[in-house]
Amino acid sequence: MSLEKTLLLGFIAGVTILLGLPIGRLKRPAPTLRMMLNAVAVGVLLFLVWDVLSHAWEPIDAALGDFHAGNGGLGTAFGYGLLFAGGLTVGLLGLVAYERWMDRITHTPDATLVNGTSTPGDGPGRGNGSSGSQRCTRMRRVPIVSSANRPSANSAARTTRATVPTSKRVSPPPTSLPRSMSTTPNS
Repeated sequence: MSLEKTLLLGFIAGVTILLGLPIGRLKRPAPTLRMMLNAVAVGVLLFLVWDVLSHAWEPIDAALGDFHAGNGGLGTAFGYGLLFAGGLTVGLLGLVAYERWMDRITHTPDATLVNGTSTPGDGPGRGNGSSGSQRCTRMRRVPIVSSANRPSANSAARTTRATVPTSKRVSPPPTSLPRSMSTTPNS
């Protein structure tokens, strides 16, 4: 590859990074911008998958061509085929294992929300170290009516809904189960 092509590819990579940094810091990008960026990302990923798979297929194709011409055996083609299939298998199973690992990490219940108490060892930003009940935020749906869409007797269906946080005190868990939930027989 010539120096000019290398510089051109480096320039393209640098410009995309330079443009991507401020876009990546947007808190809530517009839906059309998000869709366009997702489409571009999917297109790049599809191109990379096609490019990698086509280059991985070349040695298999060459070995099969040599076998057809009478210059080699099928062992080389089978070897490259096994290497190709093994690489795909390891790569895809690695993605599955990573996804499961991330699910285990992110779905661990938060101790503050489970039992309503917090200790200083819960981690950064988890409570204030006091014992007893902690305030917990709960979401409640309430109707919101704009001035243009005031409900009347026949237009109540135009009311929209929004989610509004409300505060609710969470009591600590009971020390014993109620009699109806007990596992021992009643006496």
